[in-house]
Amino acid sequence: MRIGLALSGGGFRATLYHLGMVRWLRDAGLLTSVSHITSVSGGSVLAAHLALNWDRYCGDEKDFDAAANELVDFVQLDVRNRILRRYPFTLAGGAALRMVGMKPKRRLTRTMLLERHYRRRLFGDTCLHQLPRSPELHILCTNLSGGGLSSFTRDGLLMEERGAGGRSIMRLHEVGLATVPMAVAASSAFPGFFPPLELTAETVGATPGEFQTQFFTDGGVYDNLGIRMYDHLNNRLRESLHEEDFLDVGEAMQAWRQAARAEEATPLRRLVEIGGQLSVDTHVEEPGRFTNGLRRLVASRELHLDLTLQELIYSGAGCAAGGGGDSDAGRLAAGADPPTGAAVGPRFAGSGGASRDAQLRNLDLLAIAFERAAGKEILRPRDRPFDAILASDAGKKIQVSSNERMGGLLGTAMRSSDILMDRVWQLEQEHFRNATGVIFSPITRRVAPELDPTAPHPDVQQQVGHIRTDMDRFSDREISGLLRHGYCVARQSWSDHAPDGAAHSERQQPWDPTPLAAARAAEAAPAAGRAGAPPSYSTLEARKLQDSSRRRYLSLLIAPRDWVTHLYIPVLLVLLGVIPWAVWSWHHHVQVNAMLSGAITQSRHDYDQLLSLLEFGPVEPWAPVDFETADQPLPIFADHGLDMLSDARIVDLRNWRTAGPGDARVYVCRHVSVRKVADMVGPTSLRLQSLWNTQEVQVRCRNRELSPVVRRSPLAAYGGRERFLWEVQLDFSRVAVGETVHLVVETIVQGDAQDRWFSDREWWRYEVDGDPELAAAWILLPTEKGYKDFHVVKYKDRKHAHASLVEPSRKSVIQRGSILNWEVIKPDPEMIYSCRWADGA
Repeated sequence: MRIGLALSGGGFRATLYHLGMVRWLRDAGLLTSVSHITSVSGGSVLAAHLALNWDRYCGDEKDFDAAANELVDFVQLDVRNRILRRYPFTLAGGAALRMVGMKPKRRLTRTMLLERHYRRRLFGDTCLHQLPRSPELHILCTNLSGGGLSSFTRDGLLMEERGAGGRSIMRLHEVGLATVPMAVAASSAFPGFFPPLELTAETVGATPGEFQTQFFTDGGVYDNLGIRMYDHLNNRLRESLHEEDFLDVGEAMQAWRQAARAEEATPLRRLVEIGGQLSVDTHVEEPGRFTNGLRRLVASRELHLDLTLQELIYSGAGCAAGGGGDSDAGRLAAGADPPTGAAVGPRFAGSGGASRDAQLRNLDLLAIAFERAAGKEILRPRDRPFDAILASDAGKKIQVSSNERMGGLLGTAMRSSDILMDRVWQLEQEHFRNATGVIFSPITRRVAPELDPTAPHPDVQQQVGHIRTDMDRFSDREISGLLRHGYCVARQSWSDHAPDGAAHSERQQPWDPTPLAAARAAEAAPAAGRAGAPPSYSTLEARKLQDSSRRRYLSLLIAPRDWVTHLYIPVLLVLLGVIPWAVWSWHHHVQVNAMLSGAITQSRHDYDQLLSLLEFGPVEPWAPVDFETADQPLPIFADHGLDMLSDARIVDLRNWRTAGPGDARVYVCRHVSVRKVADMVGPTSLRLQSLWNTQEVQVRCRNRELSPVVRRSPLAAYGGRERFLWEVQLDFSRVAVGETVHLVVETIVQGDAQDRWFSDREWWRYEVDGDPELAAAWILLPTEKGYKDFHVVKYKDRKHAHASLVEPSRKSVIQRGSILNWEVIKPDPEMIYSCRWADGA
């Protein structure tokens, strides 16, 4: 009997589900009949371990359990999170290599970390050529470089290529240094988490130039069922002869010996004679040597060209009762073409057209000769190389998503990838569902209690089908559910088809090596329907399995048994201790600063205005304010009943050089603190004055209660430019003696940014009007370039005669030279103060 296994992908969920199926095959006595295994992703983890430990899995229960426990321990290792915990260190190593001009090594990738876990924890450093010949293992992956299916086998790497007419060809490449961990890593490198596995000629030990660098990813991208490869295998098996091709090799050997002793001319007798002429040793008692001898006979061109043999076939010689030669002649007339309805897949490279057709015809001759001699089929029909192909499917249909954030770039790409892989899975199912001999064993199937009383409860089976497809740590309950479900679904699926005629109806308890098996057996049925009755064990199990559909992230950094976790302890201390302390300290510092700033802004109103300018940007022009015109300026003070305490000016030059032609704008905000010290006869007024070389000036005063009057007076031209004195007159007659008033006068000066008066200035003039106790200035400069330093000078007239340096009581440069500040105590009212700075460019 010849059975093929197709193990689908699906992370560790697939690994455990398939393991339950393999246990049932062993209990049913069918595992030793498995001759070929194809696997994808999580199925490849089991398939490689199964092939490397074939004798143990096929041995007694103790050997099987010992081998299976190695796989279960690996599944509980939390592989995905172990890789994530190590990846920051490999990422830093790769960055360091790039900084010195070197290419990062393979071992610094996440896929290589996965390969290393396979090598150290499961497969060892085992090369592909160390795999057994039987069962023949095909570890499937997707070739991103060529866009086709690839298979790692004992003989090397099969890569799908396009031949003449667009037909697929599986070409074999020798990769003597390729390892089993490397192949399984390529097969299970899920593209949503692992980058493609890069293989070079040097990596796999191939001849440079003959093997180009290839990139491989999860086999589920091409075919998540792993069943497509059987199209290739069917074609290859149809073209050769193996011991498994005999329905009864002992009966075939007996018929051959009887034909050798018979005198009657029959097709089988003629084959014995041709074999003797070719020195083919077929008179042996060992099935293997017997099959090898017939294989040499079939490969001979002499067979189908032998006229005597053809005459015996067409004449019906040697036919058993009820037989005839017409149907056999029809089979030969069909030539080498496969029977109608047979699956035609890609050929294996190296099978030439003429020799291939001749060998297929020779196989037909051999089958007819044995059938004539025995009166029944001795060789398996060529269109059915396998008695059964058991497709263990751990996949499930894509779930409807209501995620409102699905429109993101990454989310859309991931969702599109899921839909594409789901569609490929559906197409493969549709293609092979009705194929002869293919038995599907899907994880989504629920075995009814009336068909199998030992199967898990239907609610438990439903939740098992929703367990996540991940590579993190699986709990005992998840392992138990998947193993038992895989065992029972495989048993029921096989019983539904029973290709060998036996239904295997014995219903022993499904295999469960976890500690939960004993607890489940000891659990008594609860008294249902009574007040306060506890839920049944199956209900509890189903409820706990509900959470298994969600991915686990809690153990991402916290895993005491993984030594890498301890490297993160200092980081965790920083995250959980130092950073909160630093945040609290910063918050406390901000609160103190805010308190101090609030206190300062309450005592110094210019600070409040400065903060507003820095937060909201330059002030926009306001609606024009009416002003009066005077022939000549009036005195600053109408009388001396007022005392000027401070005069602080904020000059915003940030729109000084950045604006376009005609848009240059300077904003000046003047904060003056004045105390009324005496009541005088007549009006008590204050006039604040400013001198500008343009008429494009807007002035306004915020102190409406002082009845402000804006007035403009022309002055004599200076340097070819007009000059105007702008003043704001304020009425203090209603202000009580001893009261301090804070005055705010704002001015916007419009000009042309190309005007030299704007573009070339590296200074600003501060003219003292009145007799303030404190003169202060804040100058906000354009931020496109810094300013080195500044100094303050004073002089008596506009010709800068007798200019001298002033040492301010406070002097500061803020925000990389974009804010200049100075203060002078008791400024000289007869002097003009000028702030001059050096351009940082």
